[in-house]
Amino acid sequence: MGGERPFRDTAVYHCQQTVEKALKGMLTHWGVAFQKTHDLRVLLSQCAAQDPRFETWRDAVEELTPYATLFRYPGDAMEPTPEDAGKALTMAGDILAFVEQCLQRAAEDGVG
Repeated sequence: MGGERPFRDTAVYHCQQTVEKALKGMLTHWGVAFQKTHDLRVLLSQCAAQDPRFETWRDAVEELTPYATLFRYPGDAMEPTPEDAGKALTMAGDILAFVEQCLQRAAEDGVG
């Protein structure tokens, strides 16, 4: 995340999107309908209703949810710091890995 202009705003947006798509993918796997939303908290609650282990990620989705819009539109928002971007990348990667493990276990168990 270096270079002339590091595009950290875009990086954190894509981290939020990664988690959004992972949670929606998990809900789709379970056959759970979900509303059109970028709010990771709503999606996580739906996932946790199916598998309580998803609650582990509550703090992470609280941090990531605003990145869907915070830096995408003109306004007073400041550029995310390198630390913000690094933390968002780590959280997104960890949540994605968790969802992948859930799907792998389901496949091994012949579920879904």
